[in-house]
Amino acid sequence: PWRTPSFTGPSAKDATGFAIRPARLPLLGKCRALDASGALRQNGLRGGEKSLNTRGSAADRIFRLIELPMRYFLIAVLLLASSLAQAQSDPFARVRASSYLVQVNGRLLWERNADRHFPPASLTKLMTVLLVLERGHPQDVVTISRAAQRETGSRIHLKAGEGFRVQDLVIATLMASANDACHALADYVAGSEQRFVQLMNLRAHQLGLSHTHFTNACGHDAPAHYSSTRDLARLADELLKHSAIVAVTSSSDARIASLDGSH
Repeated sequence: PWRTPSFTGPSAKDATGFAIRPARLPLLGKCRALDASGALRQNGLRGGEKSLNTRGSAADRIFRLIELPMRYFLIAVLLLASSLAQAQSDPFARVRASSYLVQVNGRLLWERNADRHFPPASLTKLMTVLLVLERGHPQDVVTISRAAQRETGSRIHLKAGEGFRVQDLVIATLMASANDACHALADYVAGSEQRFVQLMNLRAHQLGLSHTHFTNACGHDAPAHYSSTRDLARLADELLKHSAIVAVTSSSDARIASLDGSH
């Protein structure tokens, strides 16, 4: 039921994070390897080429004398190649970040303190929007509550009594990080922010976010409101399973309006 909205402007901004191109690792050339029978073969043989075998003639027996040290040489080369691959320097090591995690195509490349607790701030809204996508309908109408109007911080100055489509409030929550829109969505799903927070923590538990606990829907700092880099990466992966969100977070401009057109 979630339709991908149309937007204007370049697709350059991502409200939930940033894309990282896979790091270029040095490519190793063709190398020789030993098969299970002790024969020496070369990777990437073309058609008609044959692997070298040490059985048979006197020349073969002479070659076998060479093969033993060659074996150790090849093992050393392979071990060196393996250690070089593992020792690729972390390009983010000099970044002044107390915690980070880098994944490419689901493969973990680098991390630092990925389970450390920290205030997630507006990244809290990832969980809020996920619950709205799972429990709501994009064309439902949300009436702005007084509690949503009283929200502080980043907001788009919604007024109590105004009506907005769920889809428009999701756009405002992700693109403008609007706390009033976020609070209105929490009211829509659970009837109040307090009950919505219970759903947030339940969903976090279901997703295995063991280093996450929420006390509000929009990301206001609080002692018991925390998450970790690893948990937020998992949460973002879950949210991006909803294709309509990709269009929202990759857009730089959008327009929304109240149902009566007054806002």
